[in-house]
Amino acid sequence: MAVASHPGATYSNLQKHVSFGGMMVMKLIAQQADAGALPSLYAATGEVASGEYFAPGKTFHMNGAPVEVRQPKRAYDAAVARELWTLSETLTGVSYDFGEAVRQSA
Repeated sequence: MAVASHPGATYSNLQKHVSFGGMMVMKLIAQQADAGALPSLYAATGEVASGEYFAPGKTFHMNGAPVEVRQPKRAYDAAVARELWTLSETLTGVSYDFGEAVRQSA
C-alpha cells in the first residue's frame, strides 16, 4: 500500500534555519508540530486506501485537521511517473532494477 501525506506549514525547530522574515511568517500561518504530524499519523494508522493523499484541511492545505486531498490527473500519468523516476535516478546516481515483469506492465 502506498499512501502519501504532508504536514502543511508546521512550526518546528527547523525554522531556526530560515530568515527572520520567514520565521515571522511561519509564526503567523503555521500550526504546531503536533498538529503537523496528524496527516502522517492518519495516513499511517487510519482507514485509508492505497493511492490516497492527506494534508491539513484549511488555508491552502497549510493548517487544520487532516483531510484527503484529490490529486491532479497528472499524478496518475504513467509517462510522467517514468520521467520522474528516471530523473531521480540520474540526480541521485542510484538505480533499482524492478525486473522485466514490472517494465512490461508500465
